[in-house]
Amino acid sequence: MKSGERSFTIEMASHVDGCPTKFSRKDFSGRYISRNPSGAASKALTQLCNVKKVKGQCTLFLKMKETTQGSKRKEYLYNVKREKLSKPVEITNGVMVEYKNVVKSRDSMPNCKKSHKSSGRMRKHHTRSRTSSSRSSKSRSRSTTKSTKKNSKSFLGLF
Repeated sequence: MKSGERSFTIEMASHVDGCPTKFSRKDFSGRYISRNPSGAASKALTQLCNVKKVKGQCTLFLKMKETTQGSKRKEYLYNVKREKLSKPVEITNGVMVEYKNVVKSRDSMPNCKKSHKSSGRMRKHHTRSRTSSSRSSKSRSRSTTKSTKKNSKSFLGLF
């Protein structure tokens, strides 16, 4: 890390109404290096919106915790919003910027009235057609019968 930079991690991520998201799990905490906690929250929002493949506006409440060595592990709460720009802006070497992050500091989070979390998976969910699942179960049963036939022959050969 360069001098003056601090490291942060996501302590909690929730929807705008205060309900927890599936990002609250520790495997999405990440490590974000920035000079200030609002910059780290902005980077975290970009990463979380990209994971969920959100196009356009994306808004979350993020509680960031400082993890810099020797720090007091202070926590910061932000309402972070990603807005799509009307026209993409080109910066150096042809890199296009399509979004702008707006970070606002908050003292507290609203209480959750009804959870948005489903019992489903977080990212990709592959659906199988019925024909392919029945084929795979048939091939599994065939392979188990073949292996038992081989085992039975070897067993008979011992006596």
